[in-house]
Amino acid sequence: MSVLKDFFEDLESRKIEFVNYHFDNLTVDKDFFNRDLYRFLKRDRRIVENKIREENYDLIFAHAPTDILILKNFLERASTIFYSNIPPYVRIFPFKFIIKKYLERLNCMICVSEFIKRNVENIIPSKKNVYIVYNGIEPVSSRSDPPESIKNIGVVARLEREKNVALAIRTFKVLNRKYDYLSLHLFGDGSEKKKLEKLALRYGMKNVYFHGFVKDIDGIYSTIDLLVVPSRMEAFSLVIIEAMSKNIPVVASNVGGIPEIIKDGYNGLLAEPNVKSFVIQITKIIENPELINTFTKNYVQTLEKFNINKKFEDLYKIFFDQTWVMEGFK
Repeated sequence: MSVLKDFFEDLESRKIEFVNYHFDNLTVDKDFFNRDLYRFLKRDRRIVENKIREENYDLIFAHAPTDILILKNFLERASTIFYSNIPPYVRIFPFKFIIKKYLERLNCMICVSEFIKRNVENIIPSKKNVYIVYNGIEPVSSRSDPPESIKNIGVVARLEREKNVALAIRTFKVLNRKYDYLSLHLFGDGSEKKKLEKLALRYGMKNVYFHGFVKDIDGIYSTIDLLVVPSRMEAFSLVIIEAMSKNIPVVASNVGGIPEIIKDGYNGLLAEPNVKSFVIQITKIIENPELINTFTKNYVQTLEKFNINKKFEDLYKIFFDQTWVMEGFK
């Protein structure tokens, strides 16, 4: 949402008001059967609906299927843009049919990867006005030197099931038998933290460090020599772009939108989300440190593709150049 706000503020337009409604940590993406979520939808949706009626917004920006359920009575009154991941449950019966009728009524959908666009087309094949706008980061003016070798492996992720951090710990257990000088650094917090701490303790590994949530991006990437992304599914993966901007090599799961960023052997290594595959790929880069320079040289072209300025340009074209946009926004 902050990117959208930055985009409109960047236009220096005083005709546009940006309003962000916060719904705490309730998310249908995480748990479709969350009772608190449905209590919220039943109890507080009317408050949100009344506010929307009072303000008579021209453009509504929805970020998740939860928002679509809340906004279902307004999908045809204002231009509504859906910009988010399509969660795994939406792609299977019966949820595919529950959400489908609402997605069909949206004016526009913006997907963060080709992977997500394909999922949208799978749910609603005839849907028009479906675009891809990749996530991006600020252009990098200067970059630190890449690491000469791999000693500190890092994971930067929410400690939730879909991020599959347990796979990183199990992989590290195998690697540490041969490379006892390695350390594993976990940056992030979440509901799986205690479970993951117990897993590391059960394996008797003292060189696994839980740093919690860390805001200092520079501090994170100055600590590690290799980023590992073991996710079960990723719509995109902004942390990969962040690592590349800091000249840190990456080994990531070959899932979701990740292969749209990493070309295996060109700017990183892809692994199947299992211990054997990750061990093979991480070992490859440990024993062949010359790969690090090969990858980091190719980051320049990758970062140009995922530049935040390009994201703003693409959003501008979609918001202002398309015929479906209301005249008041031109």
